[in-house]
Amino acid sequence: MRIIRATVFPVAIPMRAPLVLAYATRTACRACLLRLEADDGTLGWGEAVPVREVTGERLGDVREALGRVATERLVCADPMDAEVLRLVLQRDLASLPSARCAASTALADLRARALGLPLARLLGGAREAAPACLTLGLADEATTIASARSAVAAGFPVVKLKVGVDPAADAARVIAVRKALGSGTRLLADANQGYTLAGALDFADRLRSAGVELLEQPVAAVNLEGLFEVARRSPVPVAADEAVTGPASLARVLAGNVVKAVNVKLQKCGGPDEAALMVRMAEAAGVPVMVGCMIETRVSISAGLAVALGLANVRWIDLDGAFGLEADPVVAGGARMTAGAQHLGPEPGLGVEVDEAVLERYRDAEPSAP
Repeated sequence: MRIIRATVFPVAIPMRAPLVLAYATRTACRACLLRLEADDGTLGWGEAVPVREVTGERLGDVREALGRVATERLVCADPMDAEVLRLVLQRDLASLPSARCAASTALADLRARALGLPLARLLGGAREAAPACLTLGLADEATTIASARSAVAAGFPVVKLKVGVDPAADAARVIAVRKALGSGTRLLADANQGYTLAGALDFADRLRSAGVELLEQPVAAVNLEGLFEVARRSPVPVAADEAVTGPASLARVLAGNVVKAVNVKLQKCGGPDEAALMVRMAEAAGVPVMVGCMIETRVSISAGLAVALGLANVRWIDLDGAFGLEADPVVAGGARMTAGAQHLGPEPGLGVEVDEAVLERYRDAEPSAP
């Protein structure tokens, strides 16, 4: 098998409603999808979703580099040369993890399709499905309660609440949601680096009896000692997210020996192969993993779910980034939700069938924007 063609599709797919975080408001999925075509007609798909606050990239840089590297380095290559191509991507896309993610995912998709295996099975086949989680953005208490009730009614067993602005008000909102939903729904909280050390400890202390499973990234990613201090003193288990961008940063976080979980995102670390390495690194340290996402299409969500279903050390998934999009370019296969759980079908690779007309309809008119 040889790759004969590489095509990049920059897209901007609006969300049906904005998602408000501590550091930004998201209104669309702005991504670059990569299609690799092999000489036997097999297609492999990947997706890059750069987020400057998390991956440190600019969308225009990702689009240019992904197109160039895919054309110059991947066309004519054999996708089965996995280690050779991994090193090529690490060298040529060193500072662009989401671009690496797109290329690495498309290559993995091609390999798995050539072998006739779902990517989740190729990665380990640990489970068939995982409990689905829906993330709710920052909003007032009444809106959050209504949204949480709607999430539960739609079948989501896990709800993640965005926090990170005001410790007292945030905690009151989480407690109100817990009272509204009762004890049957699992709750997570994600501060997206929004608190000071004192604010994070205040917030965590107020949630002492609220039954929150995890508090993600309460302080700035660069404040590793602050993260460790919160993790040591918090009555709520603390997870690292933005502080973990790849194997090297994960090693530093694990060396602190205090965080109770880490959030591995394919866009942060460079794709499914690096994500699998990180999940196993965390397993060696006795730390369970959440596989998370950005605002992504079901191409990338399916890749994240393949990692989550493939590897035993994944305890949580937060792979809801495509649920709120106005349109879905995946018209068959890929990640889906049934009875409160996300799962993948038996199709080989990612299993996705992409409607390129949708990609053209939502082609990004400003792909060089930040």
